[in-house]
Order: sequence, then C-alpha cells, then structure tokens
Amino acid sequence: MAAFYINDISFATATAVFDDSALSICAADGFYSDGIISREQVDCILLPEQVCPACCTDNCAGWEITFITDGDVTYIECGSGLIIDLKLKIGDIVQICAVRGTTPIILGGDVTVVNTIYCGCCVDSTCNTWKWVPEGGVPSATIAYTDCAGVESTVSFVAFESNFCILPGTTPIITAGNGHLEFLNCSCD
Repeated sequence: MAAFYINDISFATATAVFDDSALSICAADGFYSDGIISREQVDCILLPEQVCPACCTDNCAGWEITFITDGDVTYIECGSGLIIDLKLKIGDIVQICAVRGTTPIILGGDVTVVNTIYCGCCVDSTCNTWKWVPEGGVPSATIAYTDCAGVESTVSFVAFESNFCILPGTTPIITAGNGHLEFLNCSCD
C-alpha cells in the first residue's frame, strides 16, 4: 500500500490526503484508511468517516437467509442501524450483516435463517466464540459443533446463557431443545 500524507495530526480530523510530505500534491479521489477508519476523498476534500460493517468491533453478526418459498424477513442492519425488510422469491439466498444480539425476524413465507461467519470477521482466527441463549418453557439445548481443533463435538446447556468455542468457517446447530445461537467474537480468550 502506498504512503499518503494528511494535513492534521489525526486522520479522523484531517481535511485532505496528499501524495507528498509538503502537502502540495492532492492525492487521487478515492477511499483512504488509517487501518481503523475509512474516508473518501473527492476533489481534495475528505468526506466523513465510513462505518465499516465488516469489522468485529462493529458488533455485527452474519446470517444466511434461504427463501424456500416467497418470503419476508426483517432485521437491524449493522453499521447503519436501519431496519431492513427483505421481500425475496423462492430459491433466493442472501447473506446479511445484522446488529449482534438481534435475530432476523421471519414475517412471512418459508424461510431458513442460519447464523454464519459473515461480515468479514474472524477469517484468520483460530477459534470463534458463540453463545447459546435460552428461550421457551424449560430452556435447554444440545448443540453440535466443530471444536477449535476440528473435532466434531456436542455440548449441552440448561437455563443460563452459555458461551462455547468453535472452528472458524463452521456453524453450530441446535440438535435438541430450544433457544437460539449468537456469534460473539473472534477469539476464545
């Protein structure tokens, strides 16, 4: 990545990006990042920082939604906080990035909603943390998952929210009981 120069002590408060340390040659229009925030420059003016829904720090959870029949699903989009209403047709499969701790709500049709590793998080992590959240009468669940060492495993929980660690790129499945699963973060420390 090429070096760039800014006209302030912080990228968050800078007003422009330059190609030289003398700050005399404006950098090309486009997106620039200091590794934490991203901003677009247009005509030598930096626009406000962009919210990145692809970062674990943005408190996002990925979901894959498969429409078995025409359906309607709503969710809170991570990054923007907007309530999104999906009305899609039979056979459509979409990946969404929702606010962590929320679950997409099926408003109509036959739709499956599966928590996935999405939103750009944890691709290179050695282990991911998931949480089982109890729901219903006598809350308990047995969950099948692939542990951090790649071994197929099961775990059972009763009554209280419980965390467990899985191999990145795999998704835990509730095989018995009730409740729901939430993706928490990119390590099990």
